[in-house]
Amino acid sequence: MTPAIRHSVSIAVTAVLVFLGFHLFLYGTVSTGPHLYLYLGWLELHRYGDVWTIEHFHFVGLLAVLLISVLLTWLLSKSVRR
Repeated sequence: MTPAIRHSVSIAVTAVLVFLGFHLFLYGTVSTGPHLYLYLGWLELHRYGDVWTIEHFHFVGLLAVLLISVLLTWLLSKSVRR
């Protein structure tokens, strides 16, 4: 693997890990008997029994989390290179 490809893969993997790690702060659940509500900041899911439904999808929230993840990854990449 060439250094340029290795660097690109490393940045992409780091961005995905930062994106997934961000959800540890945004994650929340509420359980009321057979109902379960799951919140990821930009996505709200509802489960009743074995059926999952999407309650709300916040596109702006998803866009914000993606942009913050890319920005943090870029800053981390710049600080490691020095």
